[in-house]
Parts: sequence; C-alpha cells; structure tokens
Amino acid sequence: MEILNLGGASEEVPTPNKSRKPNKKFKIALGIGVLAVMTGLGSTLAANISLNGGAPVEFGQGVAITAACNGESPITLTPTSTFTNTEDAQTSIFTLSGVVFSGINYSTPNQTTGIGCAGKTFILKAYTDQTQFESATQGKNNTSGPLYMTGTHNTAIAFTINNMGAITQAYVAKADGQPNDVTIGYDGSGGVTITLRNGVDSRAVSKFTLETIDTPIGGSLNTTDDWTVISD
Repeated sequence: MEILNLGGASEEVPTPNKSRKPNKKFKIALGIGVLAVMTGLGSTLAANISLNGGAPVEFGQGVAITAACNGESPITLTPTSTFTNTEDAQTSIFTLSGVVFSGINYSTPNQTTGIGCAGKTFILKAYTDQTQFESATQGKNNTSGPLYMTGTHNTAIAFTINNMGAITQAYVAKADGQPNDVTIGYDGSGGVTITLRNGVDSRAVSKFTLETIDTPIGGSLNTTDDWTVISD
C-alpha cells in the first residue's frame, strides 16, 4: 500500500533558471474514503495523517451529523485508524480503531423544544457496500446487515450521556457482543471516544449510522435480551 509519494527520478529536474517549488504532491492512502451518515450525508475525509511507529491515524475532517436532541448544532463524527504493518506488504492494512464524537449537547432536554441530549442513548453501527466484505457483516452473505466492528463481534455500540457530559452506561449488541473489545471514554464537554480492539479492515467501512433514542425508565437499555453492558 502506497502511503507517501515523494516523487521519483522520472520527474522533471528543475534548471537553475527555474524557481524551485516544494513538491507537495503527496499521495496518501486513506483507510476510509467516504463516510455516509443516516440520510446519505457524505464527506471525503481529509488526510491529516501522522506516521509514527504505528500510532493511531486520525482523519482530521469529521462528518457533521444532525441529531434531533442537538438542535441546529451538528455532532461531529471522526473515525480513527491504525496501520497494521506486516512482513508481507500485501497484508498490511489500516483497521478501524475507533470513533470520536464531539459537540454533543448534553444539557437536560428543553420541555418545549426537546433540545438537549442528556438521558439519551446513542447507537452506532457501521455498514459496507462492498461484496468482498459481506462475510464480515451480520448477514454473512449480503451487505444489508451491519458490520462486525471488532473481528466477528459488535455490530452495534451504544452509550448513554447525562447532563454533566459523562457516560452513565455503555453497551454492545448482545447477539454478537464482546464487551472486552470496546472501551468508551468522555471529556465532560460533549466529547465521546469509542476505542476498538482488533477493529475491522477500514476498507470495508462505507458508512456509519447514529441513532438516538430515549433511555427507558430506570436508566438502562434492556440487558436481558438485547444488550450487554460494557464494564468500566
């Protein structure tokens, strides 16, 4: 996989009479090219990449998501990726290592406008539109089902936020859940970070969806049939 193209011998060599300009034609292979959210909103992700010994690679341009509880202020979703290098260059890939949210309005919902996400539960899923990755989906033989975001587990990740910007509970879908593969943190100012262990090949990710629901009375989702709690 080509990461940086710094130019080669075939390029024109400037003569002394020409003013030399820095070569900025860097070609960067993005782990995730286009991200579509809910209604098909997409954006080409910016190449804000730092290659330093396999550290996480953050695509600097996130995607603005409209959520009813956030009013006119969008929530920004930014995927992160880690480059896995192997002796065989053909098997070296970027894997989805996490998703970062910012701009969540964690205030108590206004009784008139409904704006305010405190007490809401956010549910994140990823999907592919490429048949070569259909075996990594819940459907196994088609691309209609959500992707397993970690190995063969976790087609849905959920979290509930309170009016202090803290995560009060986090879950993975019980049917295929592996809570040890997911950690969730928060910064107390509307930012939430989901970190994945053994994430899916980032080439498989065509879009994410984000759903917000009212958290049931009692403050937690149904952990009997549908969800498994992620331990602190």
